[in-house]
Amino acid sequence: MKDDKAMNNLLKKLIELIDSLALDTVMLDPEDVPGLGEVLKSLESMEALIADIKEQSLIFLIAAMKGYIEKLILREKSDLSPFESGISQLQEICRDLINGKAFSKDISSLLITLGSEAIESPAISSGHLKDTGIETEESIQGPGATDAMGGDIKKEGEKETPVIIGDEDKEIITDFVAESLENLGTIEVKLMDLEQDPSDLDTINAIFRPFHTVKGVSGFLNFNKINKLAHISETLLDKARNGGLSIEGEIIDVILNSVDILNRMIENVQTTLDTGTPLEGDIDTEQLTARIEHFLTQAE
Repeated sequence: MKDDKAMNNLLKKLIELIDSLALDTVMLDPEDVPGLGEVLKSLESMEALIADIKEQSLIFLIAAMKGYIEKLILREKSDLSPFESGISQLQEICRDLINGKAFSKDISSLLITLGSEAIESPAISSGHLKDTGIETEESIQGPGATDAMGGDIKKEGEKETPVIIGDEDKEIITDFVAESLENLGTIEVKLMDLEQDPSDLDTINAIFRPFHTVKGVSGFLNFNKINKLAHISETLLDKARNGGLSIEGEIIDVILNSVDILNRMIENVQTTLDTGTPLEGDIDTEQLTARIEHFLTQAE
């Protein structure tokens, strides 16, 4: 058994690998086979570390994520969302372990989504294995439930839990704020271009990318409200990319509203950054989210 200091060093190395993978995955194209190959190498490096950590949830999850990337390479899958959820879950497991907490969340439904055959044997719960692996209502909505990105579900209006950050995190968040505000600032002009030709896929992709980037990095930084709004906005744009809806009229309005609210939350992060506990602010996103969900339902 390794002592606490050696274990913490292993966990820190693992967290560095996971965080690097999270950033690399933000703009990864599911059809970029060389890029997927690099992701596979990163996961193999993680496997070498977790052999000494001996945490079952990490072992099963990383194995499932490797299998999912292999399916992407073979074109058996085309959606990166389950893999991104896996990254978020890896970050949460490591945070618990490095803080001396036993990881207790049931991740069996995530393993099933990733297509893990290991779920045929017991599923993971309380850091160990559970009998069924069947996704229950409590696992979706109950205490400690997570969203599609693996972040804790918070009810609208619930106060944020301040997270004290160090200098390195502060630098990362500063970069996130600057790049996000700059990228979101391009969307209004792109929407004007799109009004001239609503079917222009290049312009739709140019609108999609800022939301995708903000979603990925905000999830990595645990800004859950920003992540959720960027995620559902990205989903709406993805429908347009796939021909499921046309970006015009009210849909343009909700995209602009999303940009406005994301800007305000990101500016709140910037304003509170010097306090050492950056916060997104108490901004209502529920009505806008409901409108976007309405359009997504219509598209279906």
